[in-house]
Parts: sequence; C-alpha cells; structure tokens
Amino acid sequence: MCSSDLSAQLLKDGEADLVVTWNGRAQTVKADGGAADYTFKGSVIGTDCLAVPKGAPNKEAAMKLIAAMTQPARVAKLTDFIAYGPVNPAGYEGGLIPEDRLKTLATAPENAGTSVFSNSEWWVRNGEAAQKAFDEMMAR
Repeated sequence: MCSSDLSAQLLKDGEADLVVTWNGRAQTVKADGGAADYTFKGSVIGTDCLAVPKGAPNKEAAMKLIAAMTQPARVAKLTDFIAYGPVNPAGYEGGLIPEDRLKTLATAPENAGTSVFSNSEWWVRNGEAAQKAFDEMMAR
C-alpha cells in the first residue's frame, strides 16, 4: 500500500506513469510544475461527516460550530488552499469559487457527473471480505 505522500512524490519525481491518489495531492504536484495531470472521469468520491456524539454535554455549542464551519463562504474559501470541494454544496453558488479553480474540484458540478460516490453502507457490510480479496490478489 502506498501513502498519499508517496504517490505524490512518485508523480513529482516522474518515477510512475500512473498512480491512484487524492486529487489535492495531484493538483499540488501539477501546480509545483510537476509533469502530472489528472481526470475525474471514473473517479471515486469519498465522503466524511461532522457529527456530535449522542449525549454530548455541549451539543448546542457543537452544532453552532458545525453551522459556522460549513457556511458557504467559509467552505468555498478552503479551495484557495487545497483542491478539495466544499462540504456544503452552497459553496458552489454565487461565484464564491473562481471558475478556473472549479476545474480542480472533484465535486464541482461539471466534474461530479463523471464520478461515483463511495457507498459507505456497502463497505460496512463487505469491507473485510473486500480487503481480504484484495490482499490475496496482491500476494499472487
């Protein structure tokens, strides 16, 4: 298994013709002048979430923090620093993200249509078996 740091370094050094990596890593290599490019066609978009545990003593404050962190202008601003799309789709509205930057974001409307979203329910049910099958394949 290859870490995301290593995949970006392999691209930067020209040691690999093809890698699977996070688009933010590939974009950084490209922006630094590395001979790398990428496509979102057929890519897999993974998702995360922000959560407050049941029974949390500061639930109201935590929910206010999440609301503040996910305001459209704030999530759009994050794209100034790394090529990951905003967690709130409203970040794509109203020209908050420059047109040229949209090309670098997997979840931008023109890119997301060629991708699939990872299905977390499938991975909960099948992840262990999939990992075992992958490990066996790699050991051959």
